[in-house]
Amino acid sequence: MSYLLASGCSWTDANFKSAIIPTYDASFPKWPAVLGEKMGIQKVVNVGVCGASNDSIFKKCYDEISKQKPKLVCILITDWSRHSVFDTYSLNIIDLLATDRSV
Repeated sequence: MSYLLASGCSWTDANFKSAIIPTYDASFPKWPAVLGEKMGIQKVVNVGVCGASNDSIFKKCYDEISKQKPKLVCILITDWSRHSVFDTYSLNIIDLLATDRSV
């Protein structure tokens, strides 16, 4: 079955909630759902994550492409110099737990 694959940062993340402005209502449909509906594509896979860097965005997209072949891939890139706020590809829980907090 073909599908639309979408990857990106906050404006792609279907579950985006602003940590900076908690009262901001971000419950509106994000662009992957809107695009899928407009194009008549029934299955939309959204791997967007709030705070993602371009590297993370592409890696998540590549991981999904390797599972199945999508009909269409759309990527919303972020600022060229952005680092991930929370990058699951570089986070190592062992390193976090081993951090010396006595300093």
